[in-house]
Amino acid sequence: MNNERFRYAAARSAAIVCVASMLAACGPGGGIGGGEGPATLSPATADVPVGGSATFTLSPAQAADWTVEGVPSGNAAVGRITAIGVYTAPFVIPSPTTVTIGASVATNTATVRVVSRFIDDGAVTIGTCSASPCMNAVLAPDLNGDGLSDLVTADTTDGTMSVLMRNTPGTFFGAAVSIDLGDPTKASPQALAIGDFNDDTELDVVVADAEEGEEEVWALLGNGTGALPTQVPTVLDPARDPLSIAAGQFDADADLDVVIANFLTGSVSVLTGGGTGAFLEITTITTLNSQPLGVAVGDFNQDGATDLAVANSGSTVETVEVFLGAGDGTFPTREPYSIAGSPSAVVATDLNGDGFLDLAATTASNNRLTVLLNRGTAAGLQFEVQTQFSATGALPIAVVAADLNNDGFQDLAVVNATAETVSIYLGQGDGTAVASETYPVGNAPQSVAVGDFNGDDWPDLAVANSGDDTVTILRNRGS
Repeated sequence: MNNERFRYAAARSAAIVCVASMLAACGPGGGIGGGEGPATLSPATADVPVGGSATFTLSPAQAADWTVEGVPSGNAAVGRITAIGVYTAPFVIPSPTTVTIGASVATNTATVRVVSRFIDDGAVTIGTCSASPCMNAVLAPDLNGDGLSDLVTADTTDGTMSVLMRNTPGTFFGAAVSIDLGDPTKASPQALAIGDFNDDTELDVVVADAEEGEEEVWALLGNGTGALPTQVPTVLDPARDPLSIAAGQFDADADLDVVIANFLTGSVSVLTGGGTGAFLEITTITTLNSQPLGVAVGDFNQDGATDLAVANSGSTVETVEVFLGAGDGTFPTREPYSIAGSPSAVVATDLNGDGFLDLAATTASNNRLTVLLNRGTAAGLQFEVQTQFSATGALPIAVVAADLNNDGFQDLAVVNATAETVSIYLGQGDGTAVASETYPVGNAPQSVAVGDFNGDDWPDLAVANSGDDTVTILRNRGS
């Protein structure tokens, strides 16, 4: 019995010493194992895109105080690192471009090179446009369901559409397939939207055609292979100059409808679909003494009805105008928001993570990007105009939203026509964004689309260049 007591007491004492040693090893990092002695930090080097992340580890694994450029936990200028070694790069490439990662228990440091978010994968030639400007719009849908985005363009001067299919990740194949819109010598396709307009579950394309004397909305019906063999025209009243189109469900049925912005008549027109590709115009709304250039759709007040936002570029009245839908194809409530600088495009997305769609608009004459935050109420004024972000490039005319760095926050890409660039704004999840990078593209860019061209589940960009009839592909690095 005495021997058993002795053995029990000895084991209990050893356990107490072991626990005490483990607690002492916690160290300043706050985790068990911090006192295990020197550790090796890995990887020793890493390339991390702006706004991207990388994980650093210690061997043997233990807690540590992490630093970036000697700053505990880092900062916005050089990037930040967590207590478990996850480093997030800054939203702007630092100068110098490399930063040093350190850990208090490591015998070495690591070097991070902060690199651009996108790689220029070159310009894809669409056709031999007879005159410049040519291409006005681009989409990047997956027309054949293979998980890779394809290209659809509106070739304004030639009066045609072009489809270019993605084959294997990283490659296009063959030449672009050109599609005449009625009489191509008269047609003038200006804008595109994607959706299923004949209820067969396959993606279709709708086109706003500003053909002089016989303006139309065309539905090009897809068959799931990448081809768009069937064309269904809807003739509009003349002298409208429809320059923008968007799809949504504006009335009570399940068929997809469209809205067009009419530049010459200062109006927007709602056309209801019947599930065949044909449309019937049911509502035309006059905007405020303006020339509408862009239109976006979404349920801004979360009442179940789709609403409209219109970028009005008029010389006397410069607004982003919101029309709240009633769910029957009508829009009885109008809310204008004054924005100086000739609004040229608008996109709807949730920029502050509150579940309500916000708006971002480009203004062409003062080279700005403006965010309108949704106040998230069911009645009254919905949006609050925020301070305009720093200058984009010269003549911003298109904007698209996507989570470009996979941090859970929506970002913005802006096309600058005169500067021939695309500006990237990385969102911070609170309605603000950082002007991150600017990329050169082709001649006279007009439009930008988001797609995944290599199947890595990271959003890439396609930019339509009207001056040289090309599409610039900007491939996301990921990370």
